[in-house]
Amino acid sequence: MRLAALAVLFAALLTGGAGAQTVALEQVRSWPVDGPQGLTRDAGGAVVVVARKGQRVLAQAGAGFATRQALGLTAIDAALTSDGDLWVTEIANGRVLRYPAAGGNPEAYWSMPGAHGIAAAPDDSVYVTEWNGVSSRVHRIAPDGTRSSWAVGGYAGDVAVAPDGTVHVAVTGLSLVRRYTAAGRHLGDWTFGSGPLGITISGGVAYTALPEEGRVVALTLA
Repeated sequence: MRLAALAVLFAALLTGGAGAQTVALEQVRSWPVDGPQGLTRDAGGAVVVVARKGQRVLAQAGAGFATRQALGLTAIDAALTSDGDLWVTEIANGRVLRYPAAGGNPEAYWSMPGAHGIAAAPDDSVYVTEWNGVSSRVHRIAPDGTRSSWAVGGYAGDVAVAPDGTVHVAVTGLSLVRRYTAAGRHLGDWTFGSGPLGITISGGVAYTALPEEGRVVALTLA
C-alpha cells in the first residue's frame, strides 16, 4: 500500500465517518513511519501499522507511533485477534506467522508464498489473501484451526471483515471490492474507477484506498 493511501486511511480511521464520503489527500494529516504497509486496529481502538523497512509493528501512542512488536523480517500486513495474538504476513519467506500475546517466539503458522492481506473476524477467524501470479485465493483459519479457501480471480490485495462477518476483498486488477460470506459465497461487488489496494473496516464504515486516484472512499455498511 502506498504511503499516500496509508496517510488517508490513518486520518479516516482516527476521525471516523458516517455515510458515503470521499476523503481527499489535502484534508488529511500524516505521520512519519518508516516504510508503512498494512494496518489494523487493536482492541482499544489504536491504529496498528506494519513498518516494512523497520521490520516492526507500530501502535498509535499519543501523537505518534511506538514499537509494539519487533519482527526481524519483512512483513506486509497484520491482524489482531481478541486474545491479543498478532498475526502477520511475510513476503520474503512466504509465511503467515502468529506472535502470541504472552510473548515468546513467533509461530510459523502457514507456508504461503503469495501471502498478502490479513484480517481478523469478530469470531477470531483469520482471513489471508494469496496471489500465485495468475489468480488469487482467500484462506480462512477458523478459531479451532480448521482451514478453508475459495478463489477470487484477479489480483487480491487487502482483506477486511465487517462486524457481521462479511468478508471484503480488494481486487486491484478488476477495480472492485468483492464481498463474501464467511463460507466464501459471493454476495456482490463494489465497482470503482481504479484498482482498490487497501481496505479496512471501523465503526460500521468501510474505508477503501484508491492510490491511483489519491483518495479513500468511505462507505457505510448496511
